[in-house]
Amino acid sequence: MAELKVRTRETGALAVMPPGGLPVVTTPTGGSVDVVTGVNAPGFNPLDLLYASLAACMVLSARIAATRLGVAANLGEVRADVRGEKAEGDVSRVASLRWSTPHPSRRCAPMHLLPQGEKVKPRPCPQESGGSHLSSAPL
Repeated sequence: MAELKVRTRETGALAVMPPGGLPVVTTPTGGSVDVVTGVNAPGFNPLDLLYASLAACMVLSARIAATRLGVAANLGEVRADVRGEKAEGDVSRVASLRWSTPHPSRRCAPMHLLPQGEKVKPRPCPQESGGSHLSSAPL
């Protein structure tokens, strides 16, 4: 099995919103993202940033796993499409998350953002475009 070299770096995010303006998020490493709030505005809104973080984490995790298994050279392109649904009646709450991968043979597993102690009931995973959609819903 291949060994991974672990290097650390400062992480975090700082969001600054000037009076009458939109937030700009920066990282300690020099990254910057202008946040948009308009429905038709191009760019990332706060929920897009949440989904982008999860999608990036998933594809990077696939590469890490392939490296550990010694099959990274055969990995090819990895994609993760993460989407969510807002809770009804509450614009600030995500009701559920779903994602797809190009591996329809993967088992479906629920992932849901719920208040502590609330239970989830897995939904069936439909096959669309060769991907697995993973989601869950409140009981």
